[in-house]
Amino acid sequence: MSTTIQHRSYRNKYFAENRANFEVFVRYANEKAEQKPKLEPIDEFIPQDGQFASPIYYINKNYSKIQDELPNPYAVSEKSVAKKLQDKAEREGTVFYPIYIESDANTGLETQIEWLKEFCHDYLNTIPEACKWFYSGNRSIHVHVPKLATEHNIDILRELSQGFEHDIDSQIYSRKRQFRLPGAEHNETGLAKVEIQPDWSHDEIIRESATADTEPPESFKDVLTDTFSLDVLENPQRYLWQPERDSETIQAGLNDWEKYETCRGRLHEKWKAHYSHPVSPYAHAGGNRSLVIAKIQDGAFSEKRETHQEEREEERIFNFIPSLVFQFWGCNREFTVDEEYRPVKLSKRDYKKFAQMDIGEQDCFALIGGRSRNSKIFSIPRWLALELGDQETHDEAITLLEKFGYDTGSSGRVESNYDTGTSENYNQPENTTAYDLQHQAEKEGVETLSHMDLRKVANRLLQQYGIDDTREWLKEQYGDDYDKEIADKQIRHLCDSFDDLPNFEESNIERLKI
Repeated sequence: MSTTIQHRSYRNKYFAENRANFEVFVRYANEKAEQKPKLEPIDEFIPQDGQFASPIYYINKNYSKIQDELPNPYAVSEKSVAKKLQDKAEREGTVFYPIYIESDANTGLETQIEWLKEFCHDYLNTIPEACKWFYSGNRSIHVHVPKLATEHNIDILRELSQGFEHDIDSQIYSRKRQFRLPGAEHNETGLAKVEIQPDWSHDEIIRESATADTEPPESFKDVLTDTFSLDVLENPQRYLWQPERDSETIQAGLNDWEKYETCRGRLHEKWKAHYSHPVSPYAHAGGNRSLVIAKIQDGAFSEKRETHQEEREEERIFNFIPSLVFQFWGCNREFTVDEEYRPVKLSKRDYKKFAQMDIGEQDCFALIGGRSRNSKIFSIPRWLALELGDQETHDEAITLLEKFGYDTGSSGRVESNYDTGTSENYNQPENTTAYDLQHQAEKEGVETLSHMDLRKVANRLLQQYGIDDTREWLKEQYGDDYDKEIADKQIRHLCDSFDDLPNFEESNIERLKI
């Protein structure tokens, strides 16, 4: 064990054993980002001009008294007593960083939400529904994640965000960083930071910010407990985020000779399988699903490649499977590939699936992808791959897969239980949050559920029992207040949002039988 890890382990143990000797503080800043000279107890009122808040600092009670003894909180070195206390907490490892995600890219709010969902699911291992979602009041979306980071993992978060393929803010993952408080008005627009739902349209988001009667939180403790459970301040280590380690190391692509040397025949095919324009199972997803039928030509690899975003060029890391693509139907059906050597681009989740499957070079596979980037992947025999590649349409190929016993309707989404810090399969019938909420509605009335709670229940019912039974459950709970048009609108949105839920259109027509 390295000296650094030993030291960190000792500090964590010391903090846990002496938690009662620490008080919890936060530092505020006004709209101009001018920070207050003193740390404030986390359960006291937020200053009237407090618009931003820092990470949370656990300070020894005896040491925190120096603030009260100073007639002038600026009368210390390095500008203020607050910074002195912050530095001390950083040295002692008693700083906890609430994890936020933000995108202020020059693109639509709905697109930003999709990016943030992906980062939340793929990099933080937390389902988006477990988070609190906010509109900043200007052009960005904020996500409050029910996880805390240490000073070590905040650096890892910054690296992950910098390597993410979409434009999110990596600068928020830094020490002493301030983040806008809920209810704070943006000085450029006059609109408040308000809570939203991640399935809202741009117009719904703006309308909420303009019309909501938002009361700012009384204390930063209220902000935290709105995202976490009530014991977060007494037991912060229970909510620590840990970076996920890949099950295998992704290899590099071709060596320099193979990559740049002019070549023909099989060598050229190998080059094209690595460096032709990639096939993306996720592009232009909307509510549709793509389908890739291919044979693996070489091992998976990871490489930095240029990406064009908002009129600027960046380099980001992507994962690929070099392949002979027998057939590809994109999500929008406009982009297709027929018998070409191309790399298949993989999300982080899909790469992990490949790493865990008994599938290698010259094996064939089918991949059903979409917006969730959590695809259904099958190892298939070569004869079936060729047969699928000969199909005229995406739907015919899907139907043929189903004929040979492949379950094309689920992608195995995972729910993160943020109350206990454990994970469990989302489709388990018992011992999940959605299961408990369903029985709460049946026992105490559906009106006791929030909109987000009802979405969780609907997700579970759709996955377990399908669309018709979900309608019947809603009809039973709402009685005379049941509105089929509203129910179908919400069911359609859920089905279109997640690949592991039934296809709304196909479930409302009679399927073609073979």
